[in-house]
Amino acid sequence: MTSALVVGGAGFIGSHLVERLLADDVAVDVVDDLSHGSLGNLADARNAAGSLKIHHLDAGSSECAALIGMRRPDVVYHLAAVPRSRATDDLARAFATTLALVDAARHHGVSKLVTAIPASAIYGRPASKDVPVKERPLEPRGVRGVVARATVDLLEAARDLDAVEFTALALGTVYGPRQRADGGVVAAFAEAARGGAPATIRGDG
Repeated sequence: MTSALVVGGAGFIGSHLVERLLADDVAVDVVDDLSHGSLGNLADARNAAGSLKIHHLDAGSSECAALIGMRRPDVVYHLAAVPRSRATDDLARAFATTLALVDAARHHGVSKLVTAIPASAIYGRPASKDVPVKERPLEPRGVRGVVARATVDLLEAARDLDAVEFTALALGTVYGPRQRADGGVVAAFAEAARGGAPATIRGDG
């Protein structure tokens, strides 16, 4: 049976990924410190058939590295690489976590890492005349963008030096069930509509 470890698996996107992996008969370990995620997001996954284990851990901890060494998952999904916060401490902690996960993957024979980074932070803001575009040069915006770019550079180094393959998904506006009201513009608009409040658009939207 294929196995996966999902960092941030109790979050909005992570919980949906966990359900899909279980449906595909993948054995799943979830690592989440529950600072933003919720066990309630995993209610359906916990009731589904399949192998699911949930670990309340800091993904950058030695305990998580030991778990990777014990489980030796085929793939590690890292959904907590670049936080929404722009606070320096949060971004530094997030990159340190990514570094710890990459190091654990290298040492324990993980064949692939998959991570998610914010498209707006790493690609900048294309001019309206350039939209839509299939791809564009990386143009990190602000400290979040620098951390996102450094994350990709780190994964490239792990691939080139240690043969750890990776996929970095640059996510745009993601929305759907289980998203927190402060999780994005669509969720904020939906929450405002439910409460009969006006939807506030900042800038040009």
